[in-house]
Amino acid sequence: MLIEFDTAKDAANLAKHGISLAFGARLFDDEGHIFTPTIREGDEEDRFKLIGMVDGKLYTAIHV
Repeated sequence: MLIEFDTAKDAANLAKHGISLAFGARLFDDEGHIFTPTIREGDEEDRFKLIGMVDGKLYTAIHV
């Protein structure tokens, strides 16, 4: 799967959350990953939660 993201947004995410978008993309490598819509009142855009393992540790990411 080809995953593309904006480099400026990647830098902002790294500064804000301490993790790069490129790292988050690795969650898709987990064959057992879960990708599901999130439902949060007030959201004006589609949001999805991605849950998966990287190097034996469980991570959750939000995709907008």
